[in-house]
Amino acid sequence: MSGGTTSSTYTAASQANTFTTSGLLGGDSVTGVSGMGSGTDTGTYADNLGNATGNGVGNYTISYVNGSLQITPALLTVSGGSTSSTYTATSQANTFTTSGLLGGDSVTGVTGLGQWHRVGSYADSLGNAIGTGPGNYTISYVNGSLQITPAS
Repeated sequence: MSGGTTSSTYTAASQANTFTTSGLLGGDSVTGVSGMGSGTDTGTYADNLGNATGNGVGNYTISYVNGSLQITPALLTVSGGSTSSTYTATSQANTFTTSGLLGGDSVTGVTGLGQWHRVGSYADSLGNAIGTGPGNYTISYVNGSLQITPAS
């Protein structure tokens, strides 16, 4: 019995490795095995296989070959807005949106948003997303800008 060498993209749900068998005779089958590598977040999860179950498994001396599950990052895009605002004499900041978040993951902040308190155009230089689960993503940043226009 061999654990798979499985690679999967992050889904925000629990994932488990697979297994294969060889050498079974007749109608014998393996329907389950304990110790399959499993996880939710990105990373490598090693098998620790044992305790095969199924039809006729007592008729075999079973050797287990461990494999692993590799969960790779999903894609996430953080985009700066194209915000226009009228001068207020107070500091103003651009906005951002996300695309690609899964499950309950969130981005609550990002550095480099265009901001200022005077009339003008202020470009973003986005980076360093923070929140729940950003380590499970390969993040692309699309800069936008804040335009502060004169007050009447």
